[in-house]
Amino acid sequence: MTAILCVVVLTAAQAQQPAQKIGYVDADYVLQQLPALKKAEKELQDHQTQLKTQMDAKMAEYQNKEKAYLAMPATTPDVTKRANERDLQTLAQNLQTFQQEAQASIQRKTEQLLSPLYKQVNDAVQTVAKENGFSFIIRENLGPEADILLFVDEKFSINDLVLKKLGVVSPTPKP
Repeated sequence: MTAILCVVVLTAAQAQQPAQKIGYVDADYVLQQLPALKKAEKELQDHQTQLKTQMDAKMAEYQNKEKAYLAMPATTPDVTKRANERDLQTLAQNLQTFQQEAQASIQRKTEQLLSPLYKQVNDAVQTVAKENGFSFIIRENLGPEADILLFVDEKFSINDLVLKKLGVVSPTPKP
């Protein structure tokens, strides 16, 4: 009798709770549709090109000095050879330092350019979820081979709603 009463009470409690609405979004797809992403990618590419140009100039300087060192005649005084070796070693260290700093600079620039876009997409997702009564929004994937949802019914996708909130017309339905 007690078991039947518990089942009845639990069933009644569940019946009184409103259904929870769950949706999903492919944030990367939404991000790829933003015109601002193309601008950010161009700016990042320009930054990388600028750093590569500087690296190429430093590498050419090193190669020229190395070529000159290797072309020294056998009669070159040891003092001169050692001075050139130190110069080459310093240039090699400078190249390595520049390469590390360039990689860090690219990471900082990427974060500087993309963080506002990710925030914009996240804010739009939250607004769409609230406006449309979603209890949960799940991110469809985390990258290649890292899908969170193994099956999705497209009717629960909020991609187009998020794009609309961002003022972007979806070019084609997401495959």
